[in-house]
Amino acid sequence: MNVWKDQQEQLGTGQNKLRKLQKIGETRWWSREKALKWVFSGNDCLYPVVLSALNFVATSSKFDPKSSSEDSSLIENLCNFKIICTAHVFLKIFITVGSTSTYLQTKNLDLLAAWAMVKTTIKEIDKINFDDVMFESEKMCLDMNTKLTTIKLPENIIVESEFKQNRVRRTKRMFNEICSDESPINPKQKFKIEVFLCIIDQLKTSLSERFTNNTSIIVDMQYLLPKHFKDLKSDDLPESALKKLSTLSSVDHSLLIAELNHFASIYNSVIQLLNMKSNCIIYDSNDDNSQEDDDESCDNSMRKTDNGHNRDSCLLCVHKLIYSLNMHSPLYANLFTAIEFVLTLSVSQVNCERVFSKLKIIKNRLRSTLGNEHLEAFLLMTVEKEIFRRD
Repeated sequence: MNVWKDQQEQLGTGQNKLRKLQKIGETRWWSREKALKWVFSGNDCLYPVVLSALNFVATSSKFDPKSSSEDSSLIENLCNFKIICTAHVFLKIFITVGSTSTYLQTKNLDLLAAWAMVKTTIKEIDKINFDDVMFESEKMCLDMNTKLTTIKLPENIIVESEFKQNRVRRTKRMFNEICSDESPINPKQKFKIEVFLCIIDQLKTSLSERFTNNTSIIVDMQYLLPKHFKDLKSDDLPESALKKLSTLSSVDHSLLIAELNHFASIYNSVIQLLNMKSNCIIYDSNDDNSQEDDDESCDNSMRKTDNGHNRDSCLLCVHKLIYSLNMHSPLYANLFTAIEFVLTLSVSQVNCERVFSKLKIIKNRLRSTLGNEHLEAFLLMTVEKEIFRRD
């Protein structure tokens, strides 16, 4: 039966009539945010429509008793103030973590920028205010009760606007005990301690444990950035500098430091010469627009800023510079290998999940007998389609 469609046509207006409940995916972080936002966020949320649809199923004789009983339990849980407060806690978290999560799922992301965004996100999570969450939750409850009266739902369906006062359970104290276990009696304070603070602490701990384990490699990457070249001196470098990076990229530590110091000493001179050359090319080509696309992109990458892009903080620009000047094989082989290793590091497991998503599309029930050789070729063409289009 089209219960949801009928309820949307009766209660929805405009584009809201076309909105549906978002299905939550196991590996789709955005689907969780969207599902929660559509039900609990804003004045045009789907919360009243959900309650109306559940009430129709619970009271209709066209459905079996099991479905009616489950829908009645869902209505009771959705009207629980604790559930609404928990939903608004996660709404705050999604707003704080959303931009960082989206950036970590992009291709060709900058590892240093991702690290900086994660550290900023951890600080922003700590700033989530419990009083703001409570205010938004109470406001939503009042607004939803007003809307429920207009759609003529049963009077027993009321959205709670405060916590229930549960019976305090006291443990028996032995005669030789001095004090008893103290537990928060105020339900609001209890929710803050047992739910809100636990969620925030768990989130901060998970982010810190996942990203701070690689602090040494992040520190080594700082030495490869052009903005730190002027501070590079062999006498000032600590003994642990670039050791982790040289070990992981399988290059000699002493040779890597020597090549980096030499490259840092000539970097500004090379950039100045390239900028002078690019200016001459641009000046001479005012009347001749036959310049190749590769040369144009190379010149743009050598400039200090290109539409706000900071070249001194971009490791990819250093990689392009060494490769375009053919310094990667004879002169800076170890440095080039270390930079390539850093650029291929994966901050998250999005790339692996993306490959498995493509695998489900390619090897479907019509291609169940597809061999490994052809499957690898199809996966390569699908995942790395940008390389094929460019070639």
